[in-house]
Amino acid sequence: MSGWLLVHSVAAVSCVGWSGVDGPSRAEVDVAPARLVAGSTATLTCTTDAANPAARLTWWTASDDDGRLEVPLDAAAVRETRTTSEQGGVVVVVSRVELRLNADDDRRIVVCRANGTRTATGRVQLRVHCKSR
Repeated sequence: MSGWLLVHSVAAVSCVGWSGVDGPSRAEVDVAPARLVAGSTATLTCTTDAANPAARLTWWTASDDDGRLEVPLDAAAVRETRTTSEQGGVVVVVSRVELRLNADDDRRIVVCRANGTRTATGRVQLRVHCKSR
């Protein structure tokens, strides 16, 4: 049974020179490689813009373009989470998920939600090609 996937990111954040940024206001999802093939692995990377405090990232799959039925992505898929601090006490959070692809993943919508003082959502629709013979 899939449970909630909550990626906690811990960073030392100083209030000295705090710029008043709250956020995040943006979450962006990138996919590699550019051409996805059944039987291969895709790496999805979600990046937030600068926020204070650091955003918490969760990964979901959506059943349609409107994202009405969202299901948490299996926690076992998360391979790496990295938090980097920037000047002024704001934090950019990066989370990566590796997915082993099959033909059923074609047109699958994957959503990254960044929760902080605001919520930002990034999404991508996978285009999975059949393995050539």
